[in-house]
Amino acid sequence: MITVEIPILLRQFVAGQDKIIINTTKSLSLLDVVKHLIHDHSGLRPYLIAVNEQLPNFIAFYVDNQDARYQQGHNTPVKPFTTVNIVLAMAGG
Repeated sequence: MITVEIPILLRQFVAGQDKIIINTTKSLSLLDVVKHLIHDHSGLRPYLIAVNEQLPNFIAFYVDNQDARYQQGHNTPVKPFTTVNIVLAMAGG
């Protein structure tokens, strides 16, 4: 089981849920976790996958509180009983 915490701005695409559980007993790459989410919740696609089918630069993904950009990026392993946090970039001034 992998837990993905959904930011409030994306909850409209997952029926208001704040967490999505991916039932698996094997490790997945971060990209595979995101693709699994998109398979079940297609409205997330434009936000979580770039046109090159990779993770977009403007969203940070944390795997057990570690920024995936400083690990293995989209290849960061996500083991069962891990939590993935999606953090949307904020702009303003």
